[in-house]
Amino acid sequence: MITTEHIQTAQDSLDKSDRYFAEGDELQGSEKTWGAAAHAVMAVAQQRGWNYGDHRSLKIAVSRLADELDDPFLETAFGIAEKFHANFHHKFMHDHEFDIDQPTIRLFVQCIPDLASLEVIDQTIPNPLFPICRFGSYPIFGPIVAADVVTT
Repeated sequence: MITTEHIQTAQDSLDKSDRYFAEGDELQGSEKTWGAAAHAVMAVAQQRGWNYGDHRSLKIAVSRLADELDDPFLETAFGIAEKFHANFHHKFMHDHEFDIDQPTIRLFVQCIPDLASLEVIDQTIPNPLFPICRFGSYPIFGPIVAADVVTT
């Protein structure tokens, strides 16, 4: 898959997760939510020439990206995606967690195309996508909702 295909797969997976959750299939909805985040990270990792072939490589890629953008909340968002992945296998999440956590993954996935298009990031300036994809500007203790996403 090329970078744009990973981005499209991430978006398609989000759409599928919405349908599964609407149908009451929390397991498939959870796995598609995880898949969306994973493919989003694959897009950025592939564009930068980083490894992305296994779960650990994805986690390392997110950590590198968080360091590069000085935005540790990217790692928090990816951790939430991992929770959805675990839920597919163990079905431990409660209904309110889906409502709280899904918007975080949606924002994460929506920001990735912009991140993937950046070839070199000037380390001397803040995230050039601020505030569009600046996760760290949101409080960790509350959900990110559609109204929090700034469009330009």
